Amino acid sequence: MSIQLPTIDLAGAGVGFKGTIDLKPVGLTADPSNYKHPPTLQMFNDSGVGLKCTTRIESHSFSMPAGAWRNVTLTPGESNIDFVAEYVLPNPPVSKLMSTYYLPNEPLDPIGTLGNSPIGGGVQTSSIQTLSNEGASAGTLVIDMGPAPPGQVVSIFNDHFLWKVVTSLGVAHQVLAGNIASPFLQLGAAADLVEALGNLLVDGTFQSNGQTTINNSGGQTNIIGGALQVNGISTFLEALFPNLSGTTVNGSVSGSTTLYEVFQGNVKLIIMSQTGYRSTAQSIALPTAFTRGGFILAGGIGASGVGGVQFLKASVAQNIAVITTLATGGGSPTTVTTINAYSIGETGSSGFDTVNLLTTGANTNSGNLIVIGV
Repeated sequence: MSIQLPTIDLAGAGVGFKGTIDLKPVGLTADPSNYKHPPTLQMFNDSGVGLKCTTRIESHSFSMPAGAWRNVTLTPGESNIDFVAEYVLPNPPVSKLMSTYYLPNEPLDPIGTLGNSPIGGGVQTSSIQTLSNEGASAGTLVIDMGPAPPGQVVSIFNDHFLWKVVTSLGVAHQVLAGNIASPFLQLGAAADLVEALGNLLVDGTFQSNGQTTINNSGGQTNIIGGALQVNGISTFLEALFPNLSGTTVNGSVSGSTTLYEVFQGNVKLIIMSQTGYRSTAQSIALPTAFTRGGFILAGGIGASGVGGVQFLKASVAQNIAVITTLATGGGSPTTVTTINAYSIGETGSSGFDTVNLLTTGANTNSGNLIVIGV
């Protein structure tokens, strides 16, 4: 019957560490006449230490790499096998050296090619650096990965690919697609936002939904059309002029007045247009209030002194300096609170937040008014 020898712990063994497998516990005699066939020692180096071993009587040397199994035929009467550590693998998961003695002519248990050690048999390395799938028919799936569901988050075919991300709700969103027909590359998906964190360089033509074209010609950027989204605003012009759509009030009798606050930053610009407007008094609040007033150009917005415009701050009509005298040495104004048709002037320095449209009476007004200021 086989005899299990004491296990040797190689934990902490460094290069140069020496040890011995003592065969005396098997109770054998050194008399060779006791053996018709040599005994065998089956060794299992289940550790990260590579060993150089030598039988003491015969001086037979052999190697025991980390994770190796080996059957060693013993000279009758062999007493010890000495070993020395030649290398140590970093952070090995096991550290045991185990040996089993088989009597002369006793059948040996099979050990396999490399055994079951996580050091030797469970780790394989390769120098292959290329994954090749040449020659397959078009549309062959080469790489497929993703959670289930939804599955196929990354799908790489031999002629196209599709990459997605999965939200915390388990919804897959396309982020990158390579197609076999134009457009050959797609970023993101419909209704999803694509953000460029750094600089975006377009060498050719940028086209949005077949309508907007941006090209770089001679160092100058040209924008043709609309429908370019900037910061979530639907069109390029609306991105430049946030209130381009304007605010429209219909006259109580006829027509309408539309006010656009085109610039709403440090510099502000109002453009107001009336078409056949006839109404009782109405007011239009500005999206952004003027803080220091502005210069006024009034067209036909209040003919014959009826239906003029006031500029309110906290519901109070502000003073307007209407130019009444022109001179080379400087003209002079008349201070009023209403500006009427075909006049030039400026509001006071306190600013305003509302444009007040006075009653037109029997008049129908069609004209424009422009205010630019801060």
